[in-house]
Amino acid sequence: MPTFRSFCQVTIVFALAGCAADSLVLPSEGAPSRVAVIAGSGQEGEAGLALSESLVVKITDGDDRPVVNQQVGFGITGDGRVVPAVVLTDGEGMARFSWVLGTSAGSQTLEVGVTSGNSLSPKTNIDAMAQPGPVHAMALIGGDSQTGQAGGALRDSLVVRLADKYGNPVPGELVTWEASAGVLAPPSTRTNGSGESSVHWTLGSGVGNQIVTASYPGASGSPVIFTATATPGASPRLVIVTQPSSSAQSGLRFAQQPAVRLESAQGTPLSTSGIAVSVAISTGGGSLSGTTTVLTDGNGFSQFTDLAISGSSGTRTLIFAAAGHTAAISDPISVTLNSPSSSQSTLTASPQTVALGESSIITVTARDASGNPIAGLSVSISVSGSGNSINQPSSTNASGVAVGSFSGSTTGSRTISATAGGVAINQTATVTVTASGPVASKSYAIVPGGQRFSFTTITIVSQDVQGNPLTRGGYASHFQVSVTGNNTSSPNVVDNNDGTYSASYFTLFKGTDQVAITFDGIPIQGSPYKSKVK
Repeated sequence: MPTFRSFCQVTIVFALAGCAADSLVLPSEGAPSRVAVIAGSGQEGEAGLALSESLVVKITDGDDRPVVNQQVGFGITGDGRVVPAVVLTDGEGMARFSWVLGTSAGSQTLEVGVTSGNSLSPKTNIDAMAQPGPVHAMALIGGDSQTGQAGGALRDSLVVRLADKYGNPVPGELVTWEASAGVLAPPSTRTNGSGESSVHWTLGSGVGNQIVTASYPGASGSPVIFTATATPGASPRLVIVTQPSSSAQSGLRFAQQPAVRLESAQGTPLSTSGIAVSVAISTGGGSLSGTTTVLTDGNGFSQFTDLAISGSSGTRTLIFAAAGHTAAISDPISVTLNSPSSSQSTLTASPQTVALGESSIITVTARDASGNPIAGLSVSISVSGSGNSINQPSSTNASGVAVGSFSGSTTGSRTISATAGGVAINQTATVTVTASGPVASKSYAIVPGGQRFSFTTITIVSQDVQGNPLTRGGYASHFQVSVTGNNTSSPNVVDNNDGTYSASYFTLFKGTDQVAITFDGIPIQGSPYKSKVK
């Protein structure tokens, strides 16, 4: 005979077996089980600013069905944040939001999931890379207040650091260095991955205080001033045993490459190997290419092999320097420019289609009849039609390249042409200027008051950069609407295909709602709006 416990178990089994399958709901059904990233992971953006693309995740239950109206939780390290602050899933289980990166450059991770106690479960990670912002400040890092022999190289490099407004190092920026006496090698450098620019300083021949300044336009703390004290003393010296070519074409290697050797202050040859001998332009300006630092061999010689000067026509001299040695100055070198070839030189425009007010980059490469690049040429670009704003390029660089740009305030096709050194380039480019898309600061919305238990419909009017209403759609996914206050909602934006967009939400409570509207994460004109619900 079955016990009472056995009877209860059998009864329960039969009761379940008698129920329709579609009416049986287990406790785990409908509960969040998985968070998947739909869009927005792997972006790059400026530290402290919002990523350009919105992030989208989807929350589903154990049967892969969307979980609707689920509040999403976030885990952020550092000082980043999510906009809007409260995010709910829509009818498809989707949640859309923007990520304002933290102020520290580098890899950043955002945890997205469902709040469970003091953690997120389920959850997923979204990664982004924060890049440093524009240069804000310059600081002295090392090399100040040194003492060295007059005419000799200082032991330590002079070092400055560029940082953005959050203190992140900014790489790839050009710092200009100038010395009151002596020689800097190189005369200007770009910052490395640590935001640092450094030079070696060979002091001038005078005894006493000497000064070097490092500058970066617009940076707080610029210029940075370094002071060194030059003391007298007999130093070993460098002697040029083979002078560079007395004449050379800009950008082409010297036919005769220089060689130097080490000597004592009394003129005795020194057979010291492994001494780094560096060369730079002493007078005349321009740029020096090739291997500019060569170690001495066992006989105290440094042979240079591929030096070339790029720049405008004129006379140059070179300076050869090594730590602890008196520098040597070369004989004058007459640099000339070769004539550019109309057919070998090129002109390109990128992109070839731009919106009103956007720029197309114009690149001109000057080459001679043999296809060799020509440095130091003045370049001028011209654009057909009207309503054009042209940024003329500077002279060609060591690769023969000069870069300018243009933008148009009227639509239509433009023909781009250019001259290099007064010679017209055969190649032209065509750029088409089209009407621009919506601009957040010019677009606005019409937000009416609401009525309880009814829909409030918001109308968004898109306008271009010049404040002209657009008559075409296609940007619904770029607009985001968030309602907070007595009523909360994140209504979908509907494209009316005439330049306007609509978003509706259902009101339940009286009071004043705040309606925030953004375009690509940027608030539109007048946002946030207020809607008084009666």
